[in-house]
Amino acid sequence: MLGEIIAVGEEVLSGDVINSNAAYISSQLSEIGVFCRFHTVVGDIEEDIIEQLDQACQRSKCIVLCGGLGPTKDDLTKEAVARYLKKPLYEDLEMRAQIDSWFKGRHQAPTENNYKQALMIEGGEPLKNGNGTAPGVYYNHQGIHIFLLPGPQGELKPMFENCVLPRMNKNIDKSIQTVTFRMIDIGESKAVTILDDLMGASDRLIVAPYAKLREVHIKVTSIEDTAKENEVAIQPIRDEIYRRLGQFIYNETDKELVEVVLDKLKEKNQTLSVAESCTGGLLSNFIVAIPGSSAVFKEGIVSYSNDSKIHRLMVPSDLLKMHGAVSEEVAKAMATGVSQTLETDYSVSITGIAGPDGGTPEKPVGLVYIAIKTPNTVLVKEYNFMGSRQKIREQSAKSALIDLWHML
Repeated sequence: MLGEIIAVGEEVLSGDVINSNAAYISSQLSEIGVFCRFHTVVGDIEEDIIEQLDQACQRSKCIVLCGGLGPTKDDLTKEAVARYLKKPLYEDLEMRAQIDSWFKGRHQAPTENNYKQALMIEGGEPLKNGNGTAPGVYYNHQGIHIFLLPGPQGELKPMFENCVLPRMNKNIDKSIQTVTFRMIDIGESKAVTILDDLMGASDRLIVAPYAKLREVHIKVTSIEDTAKENEVAIQPIRDEIYRRLGQFIYNETDKELVEVVLDKLKEKNQTLSVAESCTGGLLSNFIVAIPGSSAVFKEGIVSYSNDSKIHRLMVPSDLLKMHGAVSEEVAKAMATGVSQTLETDYSVSITGIAGPDGGTPEKPVGLVYIAIKTPNTVLVKEYNFMGSRQKIREQSAKSALIDLWHML
């Protein structure tokens, strides 16, 4: 089934708000067999919303409109859709009561314009919002499934999961299975070249590459009548991908690299510490974003100055004077020092020049040293990254995870 997403709001159109809703909705719908071919952004102009909805209804069977359900005059999504469908709006008393209850629970009183959100399209189904005052709407328009959802993700995601996915699942007559092969140490262009003959062979078996930060993902999607048929269709492709690129695959589940690394440490019953300079805690942030990371991760030290390296990580001052903070020797000393200080089995250190200033001909911007200390040895690797300060920091933190994965 084809679907599309219409984001409504001047703040999205101007770029003040990133349209992350579209990425989330598309990925979720594709899992059940609804493939979005169009993402559209329109401002808070009723005629523009109607025009986009009309185009969407001519080419798609599932249309999700995000935003424009608020209490102000420029929130016009519901009004535009009702006008397009030639249906009146009426006040839903249950929705009005829910708005009253929401404000009462916060010891506040609603203003009159809040009740604008209780308006419902005749013939539509209200979608309860347990995280805000704007209910959603579902309308089946001649077999076209139209959903109106609030813009804030804290409201949109629960409503999408509780109201949109269950309704769409009932209307999908095919089974769909997706497997994503997550790879490191290989670029997208090389991976695509190796798998070229497997791509585009069938509209029922889709092989698609995605470039990520220092990763390549190969997503294989099978669309058959039954789950068993999907398994049969995917298995030969899985075998062939492993035969050609198995050495680069670290996972084929939804788990990201940092989760796989933490799982390996848990299996070994071993601990981890981190010492960061140029990344400023970014690697630690990657780690603590994973629930349960405290089982193995003891501490991350942001050792930005030389004084901090000397006193917190026991890096010899003579080493800093002789080689400089950005050097193989100091990276090794940082990893050793943080491991000894925090008594961990494994440790990671990162030191480099993220720029845009501070580089020299001998040590240019983008030069980074990453050290991994294991119970038996210390490995140090030199990198030369390109890009902005943030890009260099991100690549450094991700490369540290890759190096740690290899050592594990």
